Parts: sequence; structure tokens; C-alpha cells
Amino acid sequence: MAEHLKPGKETDEGRRKFVTGLLGLGFLSIFASIASLVKSIVPPKSAKSGYFPTVATGDVLVYAGGEKKNRPILAEELQVGDGFLAYPQGKGENQANLIIVARLHPEEFKPPTNLEWVVDGIVAYSALCTHLSCTVSWDKKPEEQASEIQCFCHNTVFDPRRGAKILAGPAPLPLPQLPLGVDDAGQLIAKGTFNGPVGPQA
Repeated sequence: MAEHLKPGKETDEGRRKFVTGLLGLGFLSIFASIASLVKSIVPPKSAKSGYFPTVATGDVLVYAGGEKKNRPILAEELQVGDGFLAYPQGKGENQANLIIVARLHPEEFKPPTNLEWVVDGIVAYSALCTHLSCTVSWDKKPEEQASEIQCFCHNTVFDPRRGAKILAGPAPLPLPQLPLGVDDAGQLIAKGTFNGPVGPQA
């Protein structure tokens, strides 16, 4: 009787190995898919630190969301106290290009803000928090002078009037500033790239 059971045991063992192999391949495929998805979402890193933005001189800035999404930003339409997300036209697929733009009273700006990079009270910074790269938001307050940039992931607060200086929270560095200008059509444009590394900084 033992002779008759032996082939059956070998067959069962072969089936087990086959099923185990299939499961292993399945998990490997799932892991590869997740890794590919993460790679497509996370902005490309630079050789030094942070992420690699491609915003450059002459890029027209457009709205990143809302009813005006993808529409060029006209400097004259911005009201004091306004703040929103933007990116360079045609370069929105790279998250490292995400920008936060705000308009304040020109006299409110103090160093270390680069005042030459502010145009008509409009200032721009990277919209990626220097803590863990969450997207920051414009926290508009009833009192205009109290409005600020905030990362709601871990509650870092940045002062847009003083070079995005850290007022509270775990971020290690201020948000890098972007030089701004206005073209002949009245559109807000970049006059260069950010003055520091974008994204999380150790």
C-alpha cells in the first residue's frame, strides 16, 4: 500500500511547489506595479538633494487648479490677499515645478525675501514642503497681514513676507523663492529658477 501512496505524495508536493511559484510571481508582479506607480508620482531627485525642477526663464505661469486651471496668470487680475498653486505652462507633469503664488502689499516684504524677485507685490515659492514634500497651501486669514503659507501634513507654517521663513513646525529650511516678471501680454512669468533645492531636505 505504501508503494501506491508514494506517487500521490510526489504529485501533491509538485502541485504545492507549482502553486507556491505562481503566488511568488503574483506578489512580485504586484510589487513591481506599486514601485512603478510610486516612481511616476514622486518627482525626480537631483544629484545633490531635493527634487529637480525644470522651471526656467521665460516660462509662463498657469493656474494649477480650479476653474482657471491651465490658464495663464495675469498679474493685473490678482488681488491683495490672493494665494494659489501654479506651475510653468507645459511642465505640470513634474511635481517639482509646483509653485505657490501670493499677492501682498509691496511694503510688507522684508529680507530675506529677494525683493527684486517680487513683482507688484506678487511673490512665488516652491509649493513642496522642505520637510516631507507635501504640497503647501495658502492659508488666507480675515486679517490680510495674518495670511501665511502652511503645510497641513505636519503643520509647518512659512512666512511669505520674509522669504518663507519657518514660523512653526518641523520643516528644516524655508521654501525656495522663484524670481518673477511680467511679459508684454501682462502674464506672470518665471525670470529664472528657484534659489535653493526643492523638496525634502535632511
